[in-house]
Amino acid sequence: MNRRLGNEPRAAGSCHPQKSSWSVGTRFCPGIFATILTCHAAVAGAYCLASQVSAGGLFACKIELGGTIQCWGRNEAGQTLAPPGVFKQIATGGNHACGLADDGRVRCWGNNSAKQSDAPGTKFVAISAGERHTCGIDVSGGLHCWGDNSKGESVTPPGTFSGIAAGGDFTCGLRSNGNISCWGAIAAAPSGQFTTVSVGHAHACAIRTDSTALCWGSNDEGQATAPIGAFLRVSAGGFHSCGIRDTGNLECWGRNIEGQSVPPLGVFQDLSAGAYNTCAVTVAGIVKCWGNSHWGQSSVPGAPFVSIAAGGNFLSHACGIHEGGKVDCWGYNIEGEGSPPDERFKSLAAGAFHTCGIREDGGLRCWGQYGAWNAREFLGSFSAVAGSGYGTCAIKADSHEAACWDLADPPPGPFQAISAGGDGITSFGCGIRNDGKVECWGRTGGGTSPPDGTFTSIVSGVSHSCGLRTDGTIYCWGSAVPPLGGTFTQLSAAGFRTCGLRPDGEILCSGSAYSPLSGPFTSVSIGGDLGCGIRAEGTVECWGVLPSVLPICTSNAVCGAPVSGPTATAPAASDALAILRASVGQPTFCEVAPCICDVDGNGVVATGDALKTLRAAVNASVELHCSCV
Repeated sequence: MNRRLGNEPRAAGSCHPQKSSWSVGTRFCPGIFATILTCHAAVAGAYCLASQVSAGGLFACKIELGGTIQCWGRNEAGQTLAPPGVFKQIATGGNHACGLADDGRVRCWGNNSAKQSDAPGTKFVAISAGERHTCGIDVSGGLHCWGDNSKGESVTPPGTFSGIAAGGDFTCGLRSNGNISCWGAIAAAPSGQFTTVSVGHAHACAIRTDSTALCWGSNDEGQATAPIGAFLRVSAGGFHSCGIRDTGNLECWGRNIEGQSVPPLGVFQDLSAGAYNTCAVTVAGIVKCWGNSHWGQSSVPGAPFVSIAAGGNFLSHACGIHEGGKVDCWGYNIEGEGSPPDERFKSLAAGAFHTCGIREDGGLRCWGQYGAWNAREFLGSFSAVAGSGYGTCAIKADSHEAACWDLADPPPGPFQAISAGGDGITSFGCGIRNDGKVECWGRTGGGTSPPDGTFTSIVSGVSHSCGLRTDGTIYCWGSAVPPLGGTFTQLSAAGFRTCGLRPDGEILCSGSAYSPLSGPFTSVSIGGDLGCGIRAEGTVECWGVLPSVLPICTSNAVCGAPVSGPTATAPAASDALAILRASVGQPTFCEVAPCICDVDGNGVVATGDALKTLRAAVNASVELHCSCV
């Protein structure tokens, strides 16, 4: 929950990255922040860079750099239905949330059984939401609390304050002189001077003026035993606590039953410990959550990609796995290959008109080919999956034996890696045995006569296969495919093409009419006439051929559509809404800068996130004209 305060919200800077081809997900430019954001426009789970995050009971919210709020997780009381507007702070409670708008007014939503969402009309400079009550600091430094008061948590003391933190059934405030006062179920507060305070379910933490952390209250799981050393921020959650070290790295302590106290690596600027999970914002504006995600509260919408799979014949599509396991797809969706189920996955494979993924529980799920793959049941748990034109092969997690569908049966015995190839008329599979040797099955001929030697990974196209040797070199067999010289860390094959990822992150391809983008990348996948790579920050960039409905809204331009492929035309269309409507259900993207929008051409303009305005208006009978500033 967002319990800590004592610091003013930070303003975002701006910069203008050069556009290269087109991208999926988050777009970066040099520096800590960016105000030009690349988001999905018509794909569920749009993502924009964030400046602040708050984890609540079983949900979480973030403030995007444009000031809009996006929430996710449990929604039984409407707590994830954030209102429109521009906000400078977000505070989440048990099952309600409040936002501090630019004009100093507070807007709350979600549960209101204890009047915790009935914000007064006073102007505030800071807010904090507890489990069933909410508090704020007005412009004169005075405190106001509303909602549950069964333990006295909403009866505020006099004086001026610079920070406020509402928790389970008690509240703490940071006085202007640096002292802490608490009231409610836990009225005890430590002596001394502090710079920030955070309150959890039944414990609290604060940072002293010497940057060390101090916690007090319930400590049955070690949540109030702060580690030694310097901290920039600290957040008290349900039964755990987390802090940002002076290095920007994270450290957590207390309950860890669901992984809420095992933070990711990286450098962070904001942090919020929830009831059973934790969320933080990196200095690059990426929100990361970990811990319990039963209600999706740790699956940040549109989070950076960790894995991709491109497929297709001449009509290409691709799917990617976000941090948290959610899958988004783009490209053609003729037979349902681009319509993933709302489940969490850890690996993907794409065929011509179908896609398969291994769920987080090890189960295999496929979709596409007019629903033929959707209805299939795959018994057991799997550790790897590979797709060909129309077939799929996977490795069983227990026996490590291979299993294939719409493809010849594999030989018995364990495999450590697998591939599937062919053109749908004749298909084949190949696998690497535990001793590193390759064995193939299915049709005879191209791609199925492996060489001697040992390999670590294998990929297959229509009539060729390639393996990565232990020394990083590539050996291919089957139909004539130009060799790739040098050393590589990853391979991908499709049709009559092969691409490899070099140790320096550059991608080299053979047999392709489309040149890959310049690196560095961390992963590559090709399919049909499409290639995609993941950048280090989790963005996906693609090259080749995709459907032409890709609205682009760039700096000093109105929204227009590219004619085909990655190159955008000069902005010719002023009705951005019409373009967006035409592309609903398609893999639509829009690069957005702060924009001025005129609805219905009435001369009334609104400055803000044009993309969010477009999405909100997509079903309305209005015209919307936007110019980026």
